[in-house]
Amino acid sequence: MDMYRLENDHVSVDFDEATGALSQMLFKATGWSVQRRPELSHSFGLLVPVPGRRNTRILGRRQPLAQVEHDAAAPSLRFTWD
Repeated sequence: MDMYRLENDHVSVDFDEATGALSQMLFKATGWSVQRRPELSHSFGLLVPVPGRRNTRILGRRQPLAQVEHDAAAPSLRFTWD
């Protein structure tokens, strides 16, 4: 599984290349991994009202990324889904 990574002196965060889901977050000082199971990762979840239904679930892990912008100077990542 390919990843995008943001990292500083304190934390390392990996995001799935296909969905933008948070797949790992590691605190470097303690070695504590907040997310140890990438298969359970999510990017976002929404409840969207549509005609005839009160709420429709939209799960980010089922939405392919349309675009990723990486600014190494900031550092930052911007994910876009269509």
